[in-house]
Formats: sequence, structure tokens, C-alpha cells
Amino acid sequence: MAITCATSSTSNESILRIDEDFSVHLPYPEFKEKFTLGSTSTEQDNPRTSNLSMVMSENIHDGLSLLLEEERGVIQGFKEFAPQLESVALALAERARHGGRIIFIGVGSSGRAGLDLAAKVNRVCPHLKCLGMMGGGDCALIQAREGFEDSPEQGKMAAERLSLKPNDSVFLISASGSASFNAGFGHEAANAGAKTYCFYNSLDIPERTNSLFTRTNNPVVPLLKDIGPQAILGSTRLQGYSLARICLGYMLGQTIHHFAPEIDLKGFSVEQLSEKLSSALNKIRAAFPQIAQIIEEEHRVFSGPESNFRRARDTTQAGYVSLLGTVKSTRELIIDSVETSPTFFLNPRKREHEVQKRRAEYQAYVVDELDNTKAWQYSLGRDPYFPEDWEEIKQFVLSSKVDGNESFAKRPHEAGNFVLAVDVLHRGESASTQLQASLAEVNQKNGRTALMVITEDPLDTKEFETLFHAVSVIQQEDDILGLTFSQLLKWKLNLISNATMILMRKVSGNRMIDLRTSNNKLIDRCMRLLHEQWSIRHPDEKLDEPALYRTILDVYNQQKKYQDRGEYSPGTLKIVYTMLEKKCSMEEAIIILRDKDENIDQI
Repeated sequence: MAITCATSSTSNESILRIDEDFSVHLPYPEFKEKFTLGSTSTEQDNPRTSNLSMVMSENIHDGLSLLLEEERGVIQGFKEFAPQLESVALALAERARHGGRIIFIGVGSSGRAGLDLAAKVNRVCPHLKCLGMMGGGDCALIQAREGFEDSPEQGKMAAERLSLKPNDSVFLISASGSASFNAGFGHEAANAGAKTYCFYNSLDIPERTNSLFTRTNNPVVPLLKDIGPQAILGSTRLQGYSLARICLGYMLGQTIHHFAPEIDLKGFSVEQLSEKLSSALNKIRAAFPQIAQIIEEEHRVFSGPESNFRRARDTTQAGYVSLLGTVKSTRELIIDSVETSPTFFLNPRKREHEVQKRRAEYQAYVVDELDNTKAWQYSLGRDPYFPEDWEEIKQFVLSSKVDGNESFAKRPHEAGNFVLAVDVLHRGESASTQLQASLAEVNQKNGRTALMVITEDPLDTKEFETLFHAVSVIQQEDDILGLTFSQLLKWKLNLISNATMILMRKVSGNRMIDLRTSNNKLIDRCMRLLHEQWSIRHPDEKLDEPALYRTILDVYNQQKKYQDRGEYSPGTLKIVYTMLEKKCSMEEAIIILRDKDENIDQI
């Protein structure tokens, strides 16, 4: 029997719509043709983590082990793929000597990986012109704008804006190889004569990406390394991000070696970098007891009786996690807090004037800088590439010392909230006194605090243990580009935020069941997960695909209205599943979910 979704009267053959963040809503037949991505490697089920949520709920250490072990495949993939990158590095250096730029392009996590890599290169070798750009502009670093992923027109416009030349080298980064933005950018870059590469992780790719490789004029060069499914289905902020940063980071190190041989790259061979990263994984495992303490603190904050986590509105001053770091950890903290939001349907960071919206559950700040402009410069690793972008960027407060509606000072820190601080120390550096002073103030307000330090020198933790509720210090040797420290910190932050969200029932097995359907890839994933969830209880009943698609679009559009009014709603998948199971409206589904504490197993 076919099951028809409760939905509005929106026509199946409705015209293409583009919402305010450039999410492209296609008629269902066109969506089905272009965005059925279940065969891509990144969207496959990972059998090794299939019971992740159950394991994590029973024993946090065992759950962390499942997540962390998947990263060993990243290191192995890097070792296998690195030889292919050495000839690319030679060509990059040659074009750079003739004035060419190295440009990384991507959307979402892939765009952030490219931006981070460019910042690392510019710190070590500023005369090697390297630029990381994101779909949605520099502001997308702080507020996810994943709808840009669906727009080849936006990609084309972004390429035109950069005035590409034949000596430029362009890298399109997309773990699944499905980003339409990248396809639009890639064709325009190739048309301009730029040498264009595409780094991706899936043997199966859509035709729009394959068309880049089959061009008769200046075809795009594929750089494929498939390491299989993600630890959490589809979450490319995990292994996909790690593989891109490590592989392309190594390639950039080799490029610097050929372009500027006077720069000492000692310790940056494949073997040495792999050894450092493997050592980092082992040290993270040894730190599981301290990491678990931090996870338990976050879980306690979000699930506390006064927490706003699932309330319709912000009615109390409890239920918030703030991330506080020095300039050397700022990008990792920002990236984790921003990406947790679209991954698990949390509230995104607000602009200064968006006072009617709900607070973000996670929010990151830079402690070192008094000037918000400098905080942004450290976060981007440069000034905004286009000066006019400052107008949008300055709406977000990053410096912990700047006042404003979204400032660190006005964020709740009293009992029922948690501040996680991060310090990164290279040889001879001392721990940040500003960071410690900020956390001491939180302690005075009865908020909970934790400190994570990554250091190259031994560090006595006794002085910290009396100040903070949890302390995690890892001593590790870094590399010249800072890939090892960055990756170590990324791994730790991902473990903490993912484990916390798993404990908050936003993952079932290894599937995100509370995702934000902000682009076509996520809509497709939502549909597949709904079919799977439905078949468990109703094996003899099939869902009506076009009706399901329309319902997801309608629910997500209504959810954006909830957000604009400052009201909470559960994730799209949970709402649609409840509508189907209870044959009810969206409003009724939200009430049912609240009564069941959003546990869809009880629906």
C-alpha cells in the first residue's frame, strides 16, 4: 500500500524556487534525476559504526573508540594517495613562479578546509599566493550557507569575481563530488584557462561533476581518493574533512619546498607526517577519561531541568556551551561550533541585530584580541578578500572583549551553562593568562568550565586542576604548517560535539535523524532515512516519493519561519516521520515530539 504524506497543495510540477539562502527547490522529477546521491561513498552505511548511538549511551569510552578508529583510515588513505600529489606540487610551484595563485574552492566543510589550508600557507610562505574561498563568501565561515551548494550559477559568478588567469591553479573540494556550486565554478575556471583540479572521495559521482573531467577544452583533473563511508552517515565534516586537509596540506608543503627551497620543511615527509598524526590519535585515546568528562558536562547542561535546549523559546538563562580560544585555535573552535548546527539542527549563530531569534547552543569566541576586526582577520587568516564583505562580516561578534548583543559577556555563564577553553602552545610558549582569567570569571558565576591544551613542551597541570572542572592536556610535536595540531584539535572537538549530540538522541545508530534539510543533498539523505525508518515499522507499506519530497520542502520552509520568530522546532526528519506515523499536521507533530522528548522510537 502506498502511503501519502500529509502536505500542502503545492504542485508536484511547481516552478523552480530559490529561497533566501539560495537553496534550489526543483520540481520532483528534476530533483530525482539530479540529486539521488545514495550511491556515493560518503552516503553509504558504515557497518563498523552501525550501533554507534547504542554503544555511546552505554559507555562513552567505547563510543569514542568507534568514532576515533575511523580516523586511522584517513591516515592510511593519505599514505596511499600522497605520491600522486608530488607531481601536482611541482606544477603548482612552476605556475606560482609565473605569478599564478593557488585557489581552494568548496562549500560547507570542504570550503572551510580550503580556507584553513590557505591561511596556513600564507603564515609560512606569504609570497606563495594562496587563497581559500567558500560558497556564500567569507561570512559562511561563521554561519553555514549550505544552500549555495546547489547553485552552479553562484559558482560561476564566484569564479568570474576572481578574474581567473591561465597561471592560476584551482582546487575544487567536495567529499561526495556532488556540489553544483563547484561544477559551475570549475567550468568557468577551465574556460578562463586556469589549471583546475577536483579533490573528492567517492567512486560514484553525478554527471555534473563527471562533465568537468570530460571537457574537450582544458578538462578538470580528477584527484580521487575513496576511503569509504563516514563514521556517521553522510557527515563529511569527519573523515572527508580530515582527508582533504591532510592530503592537500601535504601537497602544499611540497609546493613550498619547490617554490621556496630556503624554507626548512624538515619533518614533513609522508612517513613523518603520518607518524605525527598516528601519535596524535593514540594520545587522544589516552585522554578519553578527560574528554568523557567534558562530554558529560555538555550533556548535563543541555539536558538539565532549566535548559532551553528543546524549549519553544529562550525562557531561562541555562543550556548553553561557549567555546573560548586563543588566536591559534580560533578556526577550529569556530568551525566545530558552526558545523554542529546544520549537522544536528541546532540554532545557528545570530547576527548582532537578530535579537528576536533564539540563542545558539554552541558559540565560539577569540580571547586574545580586543578588536573584532583583528579577531576576524585571525579567523580567516587574512582580510576579507573583497573589502565590501566587511559590512556583512562585522555583524558577527568574534572577539570575547567586544560588547554587543551576542558578546561573550552577555552570553549566559551562570549555573546550568558550560565554557570550554582551548589553548595551543608551541615551543617556549606560556599558557594564556587571559584565557584563565576569563574562565575564573565564569567560575565566580557558578558556571562549569573545562580547559583543553595542546602543547609541544611538558606542562604541569596541577595549577589548572584547581581552577577548572575538567582539564585535558596533550603533548605532541607539531609540523611546520601546523597540520598536526589543527587535526588533533579538530578530532577532539568533533569527538566532544558528536558524542554530546548522540547522547541528546540526535543520532540513531550511525544516522543523523535531526538534520537540517538546507540543500538538495540533505533533502535526498532525509528521504532515504525516512524510507528506512518507515520500513522498520511498516515493511509492507511504501511511501509516496513525490509527496514525501513536497512535505519535506514545506516543513523546512515552515521551520525557517519558526526560527525567524525565535521559536524552536525539532529537525525536519523527526517532524515528517511523526506526521506520517500519526497522520497529523506539522503543528500537531511538534507537540507530540515535545511530549515524547523527541524520541521517535516512542512515536
